[in-house]
Amino acid sequence: MSDNDLVENTAKLKIFALVADSYRVVFGNPGTMVRILWLPMALMGIVNFRFQDRNFQDLNAALQVDTDPAALQAQLDAAFDPMFFIYMLVSWVVMCAVFVSLHRFVLLGEQPPTLGFTVRKREWRYLGYVIAILVTASVAMFVSMMGLIILELLVSALVGTEGAMVGILFFMVVLVLMVISVTIYVRLGFVLPTIALDQEGGVRRRFKGAWALAKGNTLRMFVALFVASLPYMLIFGIWSYAFMQSVAEAMAMGSGFEPNMIITMVVFGVISWLWYGVTIAMYSIAYRTLEPVGPQQQVET
Repeated sequence: MSDNDLVENTAKLKIFALVADSYRVVFGNPGTMVRILWLPMALMGIVNFRFQDRNFQDLNAALQVDTDPAALQAQLDAAFDPMFFIYMLVSWVVMCAVFVSLHRFVLLGEQPPTLGFTVRKREWRYLGYVIAILVTASVAMFVSMMGLIILELLVSALVGTEGAMVGILFFMVVLVLMVISVTIYVRLGFVLPTIALDQEGGVRRRFKGAWALAKGNTLRMFVALFVASLPYMLIFGIWSYAFMQSVAEAMAMGSGFEPNMIITMVVFGVISWLWYGVTIAMYSIAYRTLEPVGPQQQVET
């Protein structure tokens, strides 16, 4: 499909059908989901618990320091662990590799490898595009924010009023930033299935194609993502309250992690990965709806 065909694409996503199909893919294939998700969930859960437990103990010790700023700063410096950055890099690589496996399962019916994912050139390219999307969205929001701040300063200087006018401009800033961020994230997200399918093209062509592919469906895709997230938001809200209660009790007692805190972290991890699975399934199904995927698109790497 050419770029011109993409621009003229008139297919419309069906919000609730898309949500239902995404949930059906994830929860209707428990065996495949376990094969794809079990190892990253286990690895990242263990490493995350190690850092969270250590950081919690260090922070708790720092808060025990009375009023000595030097002692407090020394304790906080001791809590810094450079291994955390390595952990973050590994997390992002594993996450993107898992996403590729999920894309290929939904789009091509490809069963995952023994470990659930592989890390090859395709997965590194996927990671690069994820970073590019984040950078693009951040730059766009920064430029928009600066432009609106300058506009606010000009209005304040020319009109000489603050109060209501400033409040209106602040609301405009927030609204514009939200629209920009949602539009960029939703539209450019369609580039990720093309990476998982090894489709040819450079960064500019892929971004242009993804932007055109989502034309007329940005709001629909956003609403579908929001509707699909509602159960997870409810569970996160309940468990977040439980986690904060556990932290408060542990800090009041001057102790480390309590069993219920560990359970809460495990639940957070499982829910997070299931939500990732639903999101990737949704993008894959939406991509297949807007641009049908054939077996010839599978390129061996």
